[in-house]
Amino acid sequence: MDRPTAAPGMEPEALEGGRFARMVRLGLALAAESDPDAQLRHLYAEAHEILQADFVEMLLPDPEGRLTGGGALLSERPALTLRVTSPGKALDPAQLPEGLPPLGSLLAIPMRDVGRRSGWLVLGRAPGRESFSATDEQIAAMLATGLGVFRENSRLYRQAQRQAEALREEISLRQRSEAALQRLTRIHQMRSRIAAEIVRNRNQQQLFKEVCRTAVEQGGFHLAWIGVQQGTIVDPVAWYGHDHGYTDLVRQGQRAGYHDGPAVTALRERRPIVCNDIANESLMQPWREAALERGFQSLAIMPLFARSNMAGCLALYSGEMGFFSEEEQRLLMELAGDISHALEFIAKEEQLDFLSYYDPLTGLANRRLFHDRLNQHILAARQSSNGLAVIIVDVVQFKAVNDTLGMAAGDEVLKSVAERLTHVAGSPSYLARVGGDRFAALIPELKDASSLSILLRDKIWTKLSRPIEVAGRALTLSGKVGLALFPSDGEDPESLFRNAEAALKKAKQTGERYLFYTAQMGSAMKQRLELETRLRHALAAEQFVLYYQPKVDSQDGRIVGAEALIRWNSPELGLVPPSQFIPLLEESGMIVETGRWALERAMADRSAWLREGIAVPRIAVNVSAVQLRDADFLESVCAVLARYPESAGGLELELTESAMLANPEATLPILERLRTMGVHLALDDFGTGYSSLSYLSKLPLNTVKIDRSFVIRVGESADTISIVSTVVSLAHSMNLKVVAEGVDSAEQVKFLRLLRCDEMQGFLFSAALPPDDFGQMLRKGRLSPQE
Repeated sequence: MDRPTAAPGMEPEALEGGRFARMVRLGLALAAESDPDAQLRHLYAEAHEILQADFVEMLLPDPEGRLTGGGALLSERPALTLRVTSPGKALDPAQLPEGLPPLGSLLAIPMRDVGRRSGWLVLGRAPGRESFSATDEQIAAMLATGLGVFRENSRLYRQAQRQAEALREEISLRQRSEAALQRLTRIHQMRSRIAAEIVRNRNQQQLFKEVCRTAVEQGGFHLAWIGVQQGTIVDPVAWYGHDHGYTDLVRQGQRAGYHDGPAVTALRERRPIVCNDIANESLMQPWREAALERGFQSLAIMPLFARSNMAGCLALYSGEMGFFSEEEQRLLMELAGDISHALEFIAKEEQLDFLSYYDPLTGLANRRLFHDRLNQHILAARQSSNGLAVIIVDVVQFKAVNDTLGMAAGDEVLKSVAERLTHVAGSPSYLARVGGDRFAALIPELKDASSLSILLRDKIWTKLSRPIEVAGRALTLSGKVGLALFPSDGEDPESLFRNAEAALKKAKQTGERYLFYTAQMGSAMKQRLELETRLRHALAAEQFVLYYQPKVDSQDGRIVGAEALIRWNSPELGLVPPSQFIPLLEESGMIVETGRWALERAMADRSAWLREGIAVPRIAVNVSAVQLRDADFLESVCAVLARYPESAGGLELELTESAMLANPEATLPILERLRTMGVHLALDDFGTGYSSLSYLSKLPLNTVKIDRSFVIRVGESADTISIVSTVVSLAHSMNLKVVAEGVDSAEQVKFLRLLRCDEMQGFLFSAALPPDDFGQMLRKGRLSPQE
């Protein structure tokens, strides 16, 4: 369209003044608008009208700062205004920014935000219309400046909104966390105060009143009451808080025949009852309206026992829906246990002395309290049909510490052991000190007895074997353990404890690290003894064989090593998996003799391959902690290498963290001697233990093997990738090679190569092979991953 001309009597200067006046009004309108995005839209739209442009567009750079689609005129142009006119015909489209209609004149103004070039404001008029003037250029420059400013404001506004939202979320999360922490803190304070009341009060009714008062004043509950069982009802006998006749309604509902309320249910089923939403809880049907009127939103009923019998319950009402989390429930169950102990002692008319049930040195329960707690857990186990275990730990070196360093040092050792066992158990209520150097623990809700072996190996042994700093010396401890299981080894506290002690005594006599109680021979024990007998015969009858699994270079697939793996070819049982007989070899001590045979066989095979002209890499043989403790271990290795001198430089011994660090003072000289003999040492299953890196750095290692449990997850978990990357970097910083074992997928190979792992071992390359087949593989010298 044509540009408007001045009205009769109106000078062009007046028309231009009107345009500038419109700019002023636009500025006032923008000042009244608080939304930067709305300001930007308004300013963009006004550019059409004020400059009478047929086309208005902003050309903006991409995130890397490149201006694409600017055409020959603007793509490389410095930030200077451009006015182009083509009299009588359209401008050459090839010179113009992409996407523009036919134009007779073009005005391009550089836009900047916060002093940086950020694009162009492009205006155009159709062919035949008047071209842009210097005044147009001035006005467009002002609009471009405004657009740049408001674009930057819009960006900052959105950024501020995102930051404000993130801050609101963080504040909300912090408020929820603080609220939860405050609730737990209140319950901890409440429990501590009630514990003090238990010590002071010898009267049951007075104790009940103080418990209810403390629960409301310290715990922040709206109402607390304690009821005792009277026939088929639970009668509230003490209460505190916003009652307003509510406990009377509890009695009336039960007397009216409603016996499915939360209190009666808790006593009948001998378990806690938690209602985190009273408004929708069916058990609260007779009392729901009255509870909500008093501001009760959730409640918990905790059973109380005395002399192993149900004595009553503690009821706590909160004004918060969902108040009773798992952590709060756990603390309240422990509180109910404390009250139950008090009730039992009061019922026996004994003066309650809370400290008499705890060991003053370690703060753990003593033998008497442990028996009481064990009895409660046995009752709960009967109801739930779960098992439980009693573990008794004897600190082996304690007498030597006491004799050489004195009783003060012995006390420090006992306190340190107590702290470590508490960390393993998760709660001191599961532990007790039951003798001078003897501790007991109970494991409730036991689903599978086999998990106890893992607990002993991965947690208790690891915790005990860490050095303890006492009297300026680093002491390394070990322990013997006896275990008894409920209900198979006893159905009462005395029987379980006595049988666990018997198992401990047997473990100390035989040198075993731990033993389960076996009063009668079950089928499992018979099978174990039968298997042990066959194992003793297997070595003499030459039923053991060695298979070899190759280790390959991660980059080119060269066979750079192999691990010798023992197999048992039993005439009666067939090829027995190592997992079924290796643990038995270790427990029985036969691993010492079997390990000597494996070392001898591996070096004999290697020497035979060498005589055949095959290039044989280093052969790795596993060594258990039992072998390493054997007094003749070093001598037996020397003897084998003397018989096969050609293989003396081709032996590698693989040892676990626990084997190397169980007794570092005794182990380190052995390992250093092996290293001087040319034997390579590999740390097996790295990452599965909890050993000190300061000790690992002192070991004369050559290789670190990453455990299969990490390798199988290396392509699935960012955390695992980070762990493996850290292990590789740590090993390389110590000039150690890294071997990944259990590699069974191409994806794992890809990640391990990226992480700079040196060698790989696993079924993707080859299973363990008999000697003849492995010799054929060695002739090839190189392996590729199998599809």
